[in-house]
Amino acid sequence: MSKTKKKKTTRSTGKERVAQDTAEKTHHQDGVRETIESIVIAFILAFLFRAYEAEAFVIPTGSMAPTLYGRHKEADCEQCGYHFSFGASGEVDDNGHLIPNQRIDTAVCPNCRFEENNVKDLPVFTGDRILVTKFPFEFGDPERWGVTVFRFPEEPKTNYIKRMVGLPNETVILRRGDVYRRGPDGRDQILRKDDPNQQNAIQILVYDDASPPRALLQAGWPERWAAMAQTPKRAGIDGWVDDGAGWAHDADERSFAINSDAAPQSLRWIRYRNFVPTSDNWRAFERNQRFEGEDAPGPQLIADFCGYNACNSNFDPSVASYWVGDLTASFELDIESVKNQGELLIELNEGVNRYRCRIDVASGTATLQRNVVIGDAAEWEELASAPTPLKGDGRFAVTFANVDNRLCLWVTGSGQFFGSGLVDFGGKGAYDVPRSAVPGPTDADLIPVGIAAQGLNATVSRLQLHRDIYYEGEFVSEEDAARRARELSPFQRDDGVLPPAQMEIDDHRLLYNHLGNPSAYADERHRSMRVHDPDVSGDREIKFVLGPDEYLMLGDNSPRSKDGRLWGNTRRAERRHAVPRSALVGKAFYVYWPHGVPFMKDGQGYEVWNHTRNDGKKDETYPSFRAPSYPNISRMHRVR
Repeated sequence: MSKTKKKKTTRSTGKERVAQDTAEKTHHQDGVRETIESIVIAFILAFLFRAYEAEAFVIPTGSMAPTLYGRHKEADCEQCGYHFSFGASGEVDDNGHLIPNQRIDTAVCPNCRFEENNVKDLPVFTGDRILVTKFPFEFGDPERWGVTVFRFPEEPKTNYIKRMVGLPNETVILRRGDVYRRGPDGRDQILRKDDPNQQNAIQILVYDDASPPRALLQAGWPERWAAMAQTPKRAGIDGWVDDGAGWAHDADERSFAINSDAAPQSLRWIRYRNFVPTSDNWRAFERNQRFEGEDAPGPQLIADFCGYNACNSNFDPSVASYWVGDLTASFELDIESVKNQGELLIELNEGVNRYRCRIDVASGTATLQRNVVIGDAAEWEELASAPTPLKGDGRFAVTFANVDNRLCLWVTGSGQFFGSGLVDFGGKGAYDVPRSAVPGPTDADLIPVGIAAQGLNATVSRLQLHRDIYYEGEFVSEEDAARRARELSPFQRDDGVLPPAQMEIDDHRLLYNHLGNPSAYADERHRSMRVHDPDVSGDREIKFVLGPDEYLMLGDNSPRSKDGRLWGNTRRAERRHAVPRSALVGKAFYVYWPHGVPFMKDGQGYEVWNHTRNDGKKDETYPSFRAPSYPNISRMHRVR
């Protein structure tokens, strides 16, 4: 198969330096607990500087988004109203000077995928200001998954910030977007965050039902969430068809209501269908086309779309072509009354497997289950049970996640202001998936999330779906890095970052075109693997071997991160991907100043000074700083 270049997969043009100082903002309301925590921590920062050695840095690029923002803009989608952030570091060079013809004019909404949001004249903000403490590295060993500042091995005067993924003397594997550690016996163990709250903090939005594209829906576009019933025939989507006798949908209030009389002894479902508008769909909408009959859209697999990277008219959507099966569903549940055997059930699909959380609303007991496929048969296996606050009537926030081969549940009541609500299953929510298991998607992944109830008078609202980070399998081989080092004379300067010599799949568009057909998608992915290795079973993996006092660093924004996968080796290190302990600077622990929130002049503030272009001239049309502004306390937070 011929290789083709991936459009817009090039990493951010600016150096991923962690320069000292600068600023940022966001409109999220994080709740009472987070706000109080932020204020308290802000007050003790002065004492922290005295007690421990700490240093302030600013994030210039988006390689760690969504955990940390670099230079960026923010917008409200013109179609669905969703508030989102997107990277703008590509507008400037390493010195912060504006590059002509690189100004961002449009951005893609991560919620409804509208591509023509006009963002050219919106304020631009510098990156998150963070505090980095050196104390943990001076008196203990660095911890996996910590956000770490270090000196870039290829250019030690430059600081980078990434997430610490691999530890000394380990062999780390990237496969299917997940991270594994290979043991001495050759078996691979998936590496997951010890703290599920850290895992939950870095999930990426798939869809927020509170911000639907209403005009598109009025043109016949199907709702992503709908009341559905399963049929024995293979009708609808994987056997699921519309159900008019179960949940009642309020399109204006964005909620679903169930009456116990409608489900006295049987579960009634609402399910998520991944109906994602494409650029062609939006253009058809502008031509007043209705999405009905032959023009009705089909659902797609959930892919690794990163809204932070999706801007400008030359954005290529096919770069988001990797199927992601690790999902997190969240919603608000308002229970008015409970009858005997009142039950709530949440289901997440991943390939041939099903994962469920059953909650007995009378007792509050939650039970985790998974559907084990053996040949053509399947049976439900109980993993764990635990008490929850979801007992009787009341209002609850519920989150259920299947990430990194572990099921997690969070439940908080309306009067609960402190604590994350994580339900303790005693570590029994984790499970193993043998490598021999079928890794590809199925039709069930077109409709991967379900919520069911019986014996309840209840309302579900504020439905959200997130996905896990997908670590892309792009890398520079040791041979390519060595060849590049030989080609450079001692007087030539190299930026230390090479284009990927090998990729997880050579042509993203082939996968992208099959997102609506899971079986064809699985076949194409498997075929691509076999092109490179006839003996491979359907997985293509990257292996990183680490020696004593060596670490592997990866960025959260995998498609745009210059990390250990892509570094060159002009220094001729034995392991070009490794960061020695001597290069570690410190651990990021707090965003102490996101950019200020502008006010006055319609919320954009007044222009104080403009950008300087890289030719030395001022750009009088593009302000680089606006005032006045006030502190964005809601986004001051501990870095997880």
